[in-house]
Amino acid sequence: MEGHAVFVYGTLREGECRFGIDSLVGVLHKEAELKNFDMLSINGSFPGLVPGEGTVKGEVHVFKTFAELNRIEGFSEKDLKNSLYLRQTVTISTPEGEMEASTYVFNEDADTARERYRSVETGDWLDEASAGRRRSLIGGSSN
Repeated sequence: MEGHAVFVYGTLREGECRFGIDSLVGVLHKEAELKNFDMLSINGSFPGLVPGEGTVKGEVHVFKTFAELNRIEGFSEKDLKNSLYLRQTVTISTPEGEMEASTYVFNEDADTARERYRSVETGDWLDEASAGRRRSLIGGSSN
């Protein structure tokens, strides 16, 4: 598949609300892990990664360009300070071995973010999203 390999870990994953955006070429790996990052639940709505000691579960997708992803992730190369996420290259583990891919990391000091937002202990947004759906069905909070 030609394009940009991107580790996705939240709403862009297969079955989630942003899967299948126009710039998606295809799914390269349905199972992938990113080590040395922790996942936070940003106001119960979407995940954010910060450097840490955990492992984050996700998928590797291939995209034609970064333009649509940058818009979704609130990333601007011309305004890094005010970007919601920063795009960086990371090493991903897949069943076939390790590979380099881009991903989007939450643009806030890791310690400050950990104080403000709840940790997703499993490192898997699908677990968090399922729990949120269950809470909303029974009338509870998503946090």
